[in-house]
Amino acid sequence: MSTPPRWNGPVDPASSDRGLGALSGVRVPVSRRPDEASARTGAGKGQGKGRRGPADPVRALMHHHHDLCARAVDPLEIAAGLEAHGVTDRTAARFRHRDVFSLAEELYARVPRAEEPEPPAAPAPGRALAA
Repeated sequence: MSTPPRWNGPVDPASSDRGLGALSGVRVPVSRRPDEASARTGAGKGQGKGRRGPADPVRALMHHHHDLCARAVDPLEIAAGLEAHGVTDRTAARFRHRDVFSLAEELYARVPRAEEPEPPAAPAPGRALAA
């Protein structure tokens, strides 16, 4: 016994001028498993669950606020800068952090400090500068 063809097209068979007889010979492949890939739509395994973000979501934020993080003397300065740029606790949750302060602590730990330029060397005592 063969299975009847499944209809899943955009045309309503009741409103068609040819009726159901025109569709009886048409077979449209239908996936019975939701995780199977469809060649036409490009959907593959795991695609139905929504778009996944990067493996390290903090990296993009770290690059965007690199200057702020490199010049900061403590994580609270980064937290203040992030809040000034509109980062809230809800935004921090998107970056897998409890609040802005824990996000700032991670950014402070991951970004290397900007090196301060060394002050000019003081002249040795006892030598007079020629004017």
